[in-house]
Amino acid sequence: MPFLYNGASTTHMPDVDINYGVVDRIQLTFENAWLRVKDGVDAAKEGLGQDQFGVKWRFYDDKQAAFAISIFPQVSVNNPNQSVRRGITPPEASFLMPVEFSKKLGPIDVNWEVGYDAVHLGPDGWIAGLVAGHDISKKLELDAEFYGIQTFNNSNNQQTLGL
Repeated sequence: MPFLYNGASTTHMPDVDINYGVVDRIQLTFENAWLRVKDGVDAAKEGLGQDQFGVKWRFYDDKQAAFAISIFPQVSVNNPNQSVRRGITPPEASFLMPVEFSKKLGPIDVNWEVGYDAVHLGPDGWIAGLVAGHDISKKLELDAEFYGIQTFNNSNNQQTLGL
């Protein structure tokens, strides 16, 4: 997964995202990636990213209206490696608490989330995202996503558009 910025890039190669349904409405998740970070003319740096652990709980699910609400608390922590020192990962741990909404509108699935990002020893912020998609077949789904993050002190502001 490449993320391209003005004069910089971060690539997740590979990105591991493991999800496991414990019961009907609870899912455990783990994510991490091997990162390649290129900033300006400096040589690219590689290293292990932050571990991200989460629990998604769909506490409201109206199958008749095709509408659901969930919370998805996640914690991100650094591994005991040199990625922070080399500028690959941020030095702080964080706790993200999004609320997610999903609705089926005819053949289109719409998912929206908004959440608070509490960062230990760093600026707190928020996230927001919208994904709309359609199942092309049982094995293929086409999605479009707009996603934004911002710190409350405006030191970091990023919007992403993806397919």
